Amino acid sequence: APRGHGPRGPRRYAQVVCFTAATRVDVGGGEEVGLRRLAVKVGAWASERSFDREVACQTAAAAAGVAPRVYASAWRSGRVGVVVMERLTCPSFHAWLAWVSKDLLRRPAFKTSTRWIVDPRVHRLPLVRAWARERTRVRSKLATAAIRHGDIHDANLVFDVPAAADETFRDSHADPKGVKRRLMREIAKGPGGGARLAIRPRGNRVAATPRRQRARSWAALSGYYRLAIICLADDPRRWPRRRRRDSSPRNIHAVA
Repeated sequence: APRGHGPRGPRRYAQVVCFTAATRVDVGGGEEVGLRRLAVKVGAWASERSFDREVACQTAAAAAGVAPRVYASAWRSGRVGVVVMERLTCPSFHAWLAWVSKDLLRRPAFKTSTRWIVDPRVHRLPLVRAWARERTRVRSKLATAAIRHGDIHDANLVFDVPAAADETFRDSHADPKGVKRRLMREIAKGPGGGARLAIRPRGNRVAATPRRQRARSWAALSGYYRLAIICLADDPRRWPRRRRRDSSPRNIHAVA
């Protein structure tokens, strides 16, 4: 069933179509993947160049292990782009924090009259701290690959549990509570276990800024904003120097 990801600006849109069939399809190179493990993103971009740039960014991020793999892409009808990519099991990092918070508040010792979506005490848990460090590592990988997502927050960071993928995609409607318990068990193993964090591709605001301009922008920032950028693992001083003038993924510095 199609799922919308919201407006992308004037005359722009994006829809992600997922499948429930178990049929296996050839994705090229003799590799076959089940339809359930594919997501097809269909949308309108401002231009073919912006579409190609977003696909290149996601391909580079996938090579770094922090984004869904891109199997194929195509530009059609002058404005419409199609991307076939790996499907993530979810939940988002924010949704997982809400799940943990809900479970925590069921315990008598943690009951409170304040209604939190994510209780602040959740962030003190060792498991949450471990995944928070992994979240920082994912952002650092993007910076190392010279990619600025531009819209990284907990709702755009998504857990992927490959071992539970078939069960999740097959039973997500029939047994949502069972799927949730399976995902929670895998995530509870911590980083390096059966789950990983990935960046959800979203938006098409892309900008490649020359190194000198980035340096001037950095110098103009106040100390507070410099500290905030460094804490978000997005320090422009660590971005690799541009070596050539082409459209390779290393020269693309922003995608949202």
